Amino acid sequence: MSLNILFNRCKFYVVKNAPKILTAVGIISYAGAVLTTVKSTQKIEAKLANDVDKLRALKDDLKNKEAINMGEIVVKDVKREMLKTSLHAVGTTIKVYLPTLILFTTGTTCILSASSIMYKRQAALTAAYGALNTTFAKYRERVAEKYGVEEERAIRQGAELVKDPKTGEVTYQQTQDVIDTDYSIIYDDTCERWQDGQNLSCQASYLEYIQAQLQQRLEDNGYLFLEDVYDALGVNKLMLDDRKLQAMKVVGWLFDADKHPSFISFGLRDKLNNKTDNYYKCIRDGRNCFFIELNPEGDILTGNDGRPTYMDYFKKKN
Repeated sequence: MSLNILFNRCKFYVVKNAPKILTAVGIISYAGAVLTTVKSTQKIEAKLANDVDKLRALKDDLKNKEAINMGEIVVKDVKREMLKTSLHAVGTTIKVYLPTLILFTTGTTCILSASSIMYKRQAALTAAYGALNTTFAKYRERVAEKYGVEEERAIRQGAELVKDPKTGEVTYQQTQDVIDTDYSIIYDDTCERWQDGQNLSCQASYLEYIQAQLQQRLEDNGYLFLEDVYDALGVNKLMLDDRKLQAMKVVGWLFDADKHPSFISFGLRDKLNNKTDNYYKCIRDGRNCFFIELNPEGDILTGNDGRPTYMDYFKKKN
């Protein structure tokens, strides 16, 4: 292995793990700062003993009015000497506690740098995901225009249309894994809000109720995060991948009745007839479920690309 390859691998490892390395160095520096503080405190009294005694003697000279009146003590000279002694004491203190200051400064710098790197990476990841989601949404629109909404949904969900011969209810039977490239989630019996024993139509009505409640919350507060929606649905976050766990903290909706009216959608209603369609209901792995497609606006925490943040739309309740 050449030195150039070895250097590049080491560089890649350091850059990749920079936040962890900086955080570890910061913690070690803080621990070292505490240790050196204890040792320096034990030394400082002996180091400053002469300066302290000298300052006490000079203060006593200033109190000796008789010697001052007789000219034996010059007040100006005493004050000048007190200043020199005080500066010397300060210098000695700095020298003694210098290792502590260096370690504390190093630890703070490392922790802040690690936080900055993680913040930039999260912002970059959110921006990249937003661009990918926008591109995918436009691609879906083109497919829907050419093949129809139902076919597009079937292709994306990896499902086939199945009709119940007894009830005539039409559902999508999952035949392969759902193409999960957006903020979609599977709402099934793993979610706390799932109502056991209820048919799909009742479940759909309950989901619309939750959607309406979240819309009202959005309008009252002026903002809503993706995590709030997951909590309202009772989504088991242990089943979410790292991408969604990171996104739910920053992605969401903003609302202002005059400047920025918006709405939350679970993707349950047909845009043409505004009715809940049977083909939006799914059966996956032999269990009833719903394929919920959320429509967040993007990053509302940091406001990337010059967009407003949730604080710009925050409304205090009366």
